[in-house]
Amino acid sequence: MAPFPTEPSHILSPSIPLLTLTVLLLILLPIFHPSYCQAAIPSSLSDHRNLLAIQRRAPQIPDCSIISSSSDCSQRPYCRWCRSEVLDDTCFSAAEARRLPAQVFSCGG
Repeated sequence: MAPFPTEPSHILSPSIPLLTLTVLLLILLPIFHPSYCQAAIPSSLSDHRNLLAIQRRAPQIPDCSIISSSSDCSQRPYCRWCRSEVLDDTCFSAAEARRLPAQVFSCGG
């Protein structure tokens, strides 16, 4: 009278890897399930779209540096033509012109 079943051990050993594989699949299945992946995509896309919409409505910072003449620069209310004896005369945005050193630049109002 053996305390353990008398079945051969080679019959029991394949069930252990099968059980391990089953448990592993049950743990990993929720991670790779398509509903998780699809749920994340619309949220990130909608966040990206919302950010783009906000950027479109936000006031654009003028690029006054592409203007090369004093007359074109002074026609735009948000640009200032700044003269310098040391550097080239350049068109800056009004905000940039306020931050320039007065010792180097003289900007028109």
